[in-house]
Amino acid sequence: MLSQLLGDRFANFVIQTALDVAEPEDRQELVKAILPHLGRQYSPYTKRLQKKILQV
Repeated sequence: MLSQLLGDRFANFVIQTALDVAEPEDRQELVKAILPHLGRQYSPYTKRLQKKILQV
């Protein structure tokens, strides 16, 4: 399901916002959950998310 959300532009925006507002511990858990799925997604939305994760 997370894989599908990463490919959706609206859900991806919500995930990016969650990364911005989450506490550091929660942010790390979210990143751990997202990373395995990023290699499978090829869209402009996941590229933005990858940049956001690198900034964290």
